[in-house]
Amino acid sequence: IVDFGCGTGRASLMFHLFGLDVTQVDIALNCLDPDVRDELGHRFIAANLWKFAPATRFDYGYCVDVMEHIPPDRVGQVLANLATAAKTIFFHICLREDHFGEKLIGGPLHLTVKPFQWWRDKLRAYGTLADARDLIQDGLFVLRAGALHSDRAWDQHAAGQAARERRAEHEAPAAAGVPAPA
Repeated sequence: IVDFGCGTGRASLMFHLFGLDVTQVDIALNCLDPDVRDELGHRFIAANLWKFAPATRFDYGYCVDVMEHIPPDRVGQVLANLATAAKTIFFHICLREDHFGEKLIGGPLHLTVKPFQWWRDKLRAYGTLADARDLIQDGLFVLRAGALHSDRAWDQHAAGQAARERRAEHEAPAAAGVPAPA
C-alpha cells in the first residue's frame, strides 16, 4: 500500500502494525512523527504529487485529507499520477472550507473546495468508482484505476522510465566531457 500525502505517518504506522508493506509519500521532508520515522522512515518518498512518478506500481493507495490541499489546476495531474501508481485507491476528501489556514499561514489550507458531485465526476475520469459516499461535509471514494492506468499502461510507463534513465546515464558523462560507458 502507498500512503499518498502521509503527513505525520500515523495511518502508515497502523497499516504496518497490521502487517502491510507500506510506502509513504509526502511533499514535506519533515512531516513524519519521530516514532514513525524510526519505524518506517526508510520507506518514505519526498515527492510533489503532481510530479510523482514511482518506480513501483502498488496494489492499493490511501489518500486521506490530501486532495482538498491540491491547487485546482493540479487536481487532474495528481489524480492521473495516483491512478498510475496504484490499482485501487481509497480517498477521503473534505468538501468544506478550512478554519485554520488564515490563522496559520494567512490563507486557506483547503485550495480545492468542491461539492461531492464534482469530485465524483472528476474521479470517474481515472477509473471506476467502486464506492462513493456523500457524508455532507466529506466525500469517501474507492477508485479502481481504469484502462488508461492498467497493468499494461504501467509496463509501458516503466519501460519508458527505464529508457529515460539509461539515456541520462549516457548523457551525463558526455556533458561533463567524459566518454559514455559502453
